[in-house]
Amino acid sequence: MRYFIVKTDHHIVEPGHLLEGIDTAARSRLAVEKILSEQVPIEVIADLGDVADTVSEPVRLEAEATAEAYLHAASILAPLAERTIYLPGNHDTPALMREHLPGVWDSSKDGCSVKEIHGLTLIGLDLRLGPVATGQLRPETAEELERQLKGTRRCVILSHYPWHHCDNQWIEESGRTLNGEALGQILSRHREKVAGAFHGHLHSWWSGAHYGIPTFASAGLAVAFDTEPGPGKPKHELAVPLGYFLVGYSDHGSLLVRSRFL
Repeated sequence: MRYFIVKTDHHIVEPGHLLEGIDTAARSRLAVEKILSEQVPIEVIADLGDVADTVSEPVRLEAEATAEAYLHAASILAPLAERTIYLPGNHDTPALMREHLPGVWDSSKDGCSVKEIHGLTLIGLDLRLGPVATGQLRPETAEELERQLKGTRRCVILSHYPWHHCDNQWIEESGRTLNGEALGQILSRHREKVAGAFHGHLHSWWSGAHYGIPTFASAGLAVAFDTEPGPGKPKHELAVPLGYFLVGYSDHGSLLVRSRFL
């Protein structure tokens, strides 16, 4: 069994500041310590976005991370840097992320990034529209994803945004990939090759199967939201444990997904 880690939603802000009363930097430091203490060899660490954030913009749906926040994030995440691949979330600023947290993808083209790890291909999709809660699969990204899926033997799909239907009205209306069905149809055509899919953004622990693909979401490392079934907008639910996934994969392509709680 070989292993990789999936983490998401650090929301690290400028030094000396709290994000809505939360010390996100302290929680990220704790996550780094826990990852470094894992007793199995970690091939790669996949970070699914909203790594940095800002306190300079009071309107949360318009907040994009500053250079100062990325410098802070880079200093905290430095012990993991040589093994980490990054995707941008809605609060990330892609150009600043690439400058301060370049990541170790093997290749990136048209919003589709690839990392090979011993018989498994990690495919990261950039679905970011901007500092909004919805994403979109662009035509060029869909085309490149099809090309990568045709050439791979076994893969895992990574994204910041969920691309599947949820049983929460707020997520359905304003919290997922707008044309997620198009992505689901692509994955369905190649589902015998897709071992699983992981996403962030919801700040909630989820698992399910969508278009025949086992799908997992993490509450992340900053704050958890209440996304229970129903019409309500997510609210802070700090009683839910934060954490990340330790994912084992076998030579025959199966996944073993463990939740690691902070």
